[in-house]
Amino acid sequence: MNKIKAEIKHIQKTDCIHLTTLDFKGSKIHMLSLELNKDLKVGKKVTLSTKSTHIILAKEFINNISCSNQFLVKVKKIKKGELVSLVKVDFKESILEAVIISKSLEEMNIKENDELIMLIKPSEISIVGALDD
Repeated sequence: MNKIKAEIKHIQKTDCIHLTTLDFKGSKIHMLSLELNKDLKVGKKVTLSTKSTHIILAKEFINNISCSNQFLVKVKKIKKGELVSLVKVDFKESILEAVIISKSLEEMNIKENDELIMLIKPSEISIVGALDD
């Protein structure tokens, strides 16, 4: 499970759906959730989580796509398997793991030190804990 620490910057609520905008070292991260702890307010620092299977890697930024979370990352390490591969990427000095199909790794010719775009759907991010101020 990938985890990063971020600060809540904005919370928008309609019915039972919450769109939360967070800041991670200058990058805006959007999270979409059905429930949000009522104690979480703007300015609160939290730990975010996403599964390694929920991270998508691309060679370049994608325009006209509904995924609002696109971030520049650098490949640090690759563990290639027969069917799936683990790609460790550096996102603003935090190491995250992406599991991708090995065939995609080969077709995209992903190598260590490559710069890629990491995509995460807002609905695939969750808050796993609040941090003490």
